[in-house]
Amino acid sequence: METEISSFYGSFILTLAGFVLPILTISLSAFPEGVKKLRQDYENEQKQAEKNLADELQKQKLEKELDYDMLVKNIASLKSTKKRAEKSLLYLNPNYILAKSAIAIGISFLLFLIGLSFYDFRWYIPTMFFVASIIFFIWIIIIFFNSIRIIIEASSAVQSMQRTREEKIVELLATLVDNSKKGDPSLFIEHKYIHVFFHNEEVKPAKEYTFSANKKYTINISLENLSEYMLKTAELGFTFPAEFLIEGDSISSTYTGDKEKIIRFKHDHLQANVNQLEGDVSITFLKVGVFDIDTFVKGENLKNKTIKFKIKVIS
Repeated sequence: METEISSFYGSFILTLAGFVLPILTISLSAFPEGVKKLRQDYENEQKQAEKNLADELQKQKLEKELDYDMLVKNIASLKSTKKRAEKSLLYLNPNYILAKSAIAIGISFLLFLIGLSFYDFRWYIPTMFFVASIIFFIWIIIIFFNSIRIIIEASSAVQSMQRTREEKIVELLATLVDNSKKGDPSLFIEHKYIHVFFHNEEVKPAKEYTFSANKKYTINISLENLSEYMLKTAELGFTFPAEFLIEGDSISSTYTGDKEKIIRFKHDHLQANVNQLEGDVSITFLKVGVFDIDTFVKGENLKNKTIKFKIKVIS
């Protein structure tokens, strides 16, 4: 029985070395656009986390009256974001995956062979080598699952880019139709029938919302279609400063750049005379000041609607 277990364990290690991990690295190379997009996103996320972390540490030095519990949470969150971005950037390199997995597999298999060579000695000697081999084998499994995660993200990024291209094509076609059939109410919904609600208040041009810094707010967001027609391929988006920490399970996609963070809510359609509750979004405002916010609504049968409002963050 012990011989069969040892044989199976050794074969499993060799299978990972010669078959599974090389396929993972080849699969990652099959999504060059997705890898490029992920690298840009993670580099931006890393830079922004470093900048926000520096701002938080500077704030700790300068300001006397601070909510230190919230400050510690913000710093921990930023450090976690920075660490995750750095780790993901490494796994976007197939050579890194191969080198790291080869080292882990080689050490694990070597320790396994050494344990077998001491099999007839006192029990604790081979056991020590077998346990060390299993530890490195667990490291192999972690590399394996991290590689799978990156491949899935790269594939999703490619699909997202394809959807974006399709949406742009739809917008161009809609513009062409608009130019050819102006004035037809059944073709395009008028802007006055589309309303956006942020923190339970309708978003209007130049409207100002006031929040406190370093405090997490749960903000309700909804999109209302009061027209008599269905809004097709509906999309609601907000452009925030990159310094805001934003979380929410209902968010369809998030883009983080050097200076801005864009969240989007997407639906195949939005029925007539419906108030679509997008859900709650958690936002922590890390910096005091007045910020210009853009919100936009898109749709197959709606010319892009944009509203600019303000968020005032006080200490």
